[in-house]
Amino acid sequence: MAVTALATEVVNLRATPDDRALFDLAAGIKGQSRTQFILGAARVAAMDAVVGRSIIETTPEALQAFHDTLARSPLPNANLRKTLAARLDQIRE
Repeated sequence: MAVTALATEVVNLRATPDDRALFDLAAGIKGQSRTQFILGAARVAAMDAVVGRSIIETTPEALQAFHDTLARSPLPNANLRKTLAARLDQIRE
């Protein structure tokens, strides 16, 4: 069984009456308290922000190889022609 940490920190915020009503409605729909809903939504947004700033560590040689690969134009091939033709069809519509 997972152990849930006891929430001991206080976080205060101010909201407009419309925002509070929206939070209450959404929390009710999800079967949560306002606090549970807001903390859950804030946690998801925080994780998205942190993941979006992830750092990939690599060697200078691997990074240069990656840049070189991106800089090379792909060789013409059937799949590339098919993709470009489909895109041209979309542009013409």
